[in-house]
Amino acid sequence: GIVQAYFSKYYHDAYIIEVNCQTDFAARSTEFKNLCWNVLLNFVDGKQDENQKLIDSCEKIIKEKIVLRRNCCVLLKPGEKGTSWYYNHANGKLSSIVKLIFENIDNEKMYHLADQLCMQIAASNPKYVSRDQISQNEIDKMKILFETQLRDDPKPKPEQSWPKIIDGKLNKWFSEICLLEQESIFNNKEKVKDMLKNYQDVIVGSFIRYELGGE
Repeated sequence: GIVQAYFSKYYHDAYIIEVNCQTDFAARSTEFKNLCWNVLLNFVDGKQDENQKLIDSCEKIIKEKIVLRRNCCVLLKPGEKGTSWYYNHANGKLSSIVKLIFENIDNEKMYHLADQLCMQIAASNPKYVSRDQISQNEIDKMKILFETQLRDDPKPKPEQSWPKIIDGKLNKWFSEICLLEQESIFNNKEKVKDMLKNYQDVIVGSFIRYELGGE
C-alpha cells in the first residue's frame, strides 16, 4: 500500500490517505501510484465521491483488491489565520500533516516551521500536541503503572521517594508522547516548544500521522 499527503491551493487544508492493495509488486506499479495520487487530489478538490470509480478501474488493471483504508484532514476554520502543511517520507509508507494558527507572521518563516514540525511528527510519533490534552484518567493509569513498577522492583527504593520518582517518570513519558515536549530532531539541545519561541504567537492546532498498516 501507500500513505500519502498533500495540501490545498492556498495551504488552508491538508489531507492524508492510506490506500492498500494485496502485494508489494502491485504497490510499486505505476497504475497504483497514480491511483493513490488521484484519490488524494480528489479529497483536496472535494471530489471524493469519484474515488470508488477510480479504485474499481485500477482493480481491473492490477487484478488485485484495493481498499481506501483511511483518510483524514486538518482544516483552518472560518476566521482562523494560519497554514496547513504536509510531509511525505520518500518510501511512501509514512506521512504527516499539521495545522498552525498564527497572525501577522512572515509566511515563508511559518512554512519552514510547518515543514520542520511535519518531519518531527513523522520521525518521533507524538500522540498529543501538549500534556494538557491528555485525560486525567490516562495520567492516573500511568501513575498506577509506575507505582506498580516501584513496588515490584527486586531492590525497592524507599517509599517516601516514590512521588518524586513517579513525577520524573511522568515527565519522561510526556516528553515521548507530547509534540511540544519532544526533543527536536533538528537540535537535540532543545525541545520542540523551544523552537516555537522564535515565532511569536504561533499555536500548533492539530496534526495527523499515518504509517502504513498502523492504527
